[in-house]
Amino acid sequence: MDRQEIRVIVSFLSGLEQSLASDDDKVFSQATLGELSGIIDRLMHAAFDAAPLKKRVRLARLERKARQYKRQIEAKLEVRG
Repeated sequence: MDRQEIRVIVSFLSGLEQSLASDDDKVFSQATLGELSGIIDRLMHAAFDAAPLKKRVRLARLERKARQYKRQIEAKLEVRG
């Protein structure tokens, strides 16, 4: 995973964090969950293959954050269900 891809993921997660904080309805969708699942998979595989420990830790933190947001969205969709 190169720096550009990491920047895109960080930007996406940052925007998602703001949307979750403001309880923006458009973020609570299956499409967002699908995108988060893809990001989590990419981060998981990239962290496994990352050589420097610092990079591995950063990728693992991003993955944890993405999983947290995914759980929040799933919980909100379940309540609305």
